[in-house]
Amino acid sequence: MMAKLAEQAARAKGYDVVTVWANGDQEKQIKDVEDLIQRKVDIIIMGPVQQDGSMVAIDQAFKAGIPTVTVGRLSKTPNVAAAVVADEPEFGRKQIQQIAKDYPNGANIVFLFGPMARVMPSRCLRKAQRRN
Repeated sequence: MMAKLAEQAARAKGYDVVTVWANGDQEKQIKDVEDLIQRKVDIIIMGPVQQDGSMVAIDQAFKAGIPTVTVGRLSKTPNVAAAVVADEPEFGRKQIQQIAKDYPNGANIVFLFGPMARVMPSRCLRKAQRRN
């Protein structure tokens, strides 16, 4: 959703937008960034697939003079122009608090782990269970 809104805002200002999706594949993301460098784009906005793996792509863009903004996950390289990330532990706490409020008598809950969330929500869930 955020990507769609950013794309709409950029197009409204007259910018050309190229969108590529790595689908959770770090190697594809690196190749996508290499392709964007060859196209000589002005800026890259990316959601890193991995903190470590994103370093290769971001460092290549940096060497080419293309600033990179990361969204949703930090990269371990210092060559990021800017980063937009959420406070994941706080986000997890708020999720659990809302679930506890909505289901005060308990519920069968399934948490589907995705590439962005593997540790923090489960830690917050365990903490909430210990408190109740």
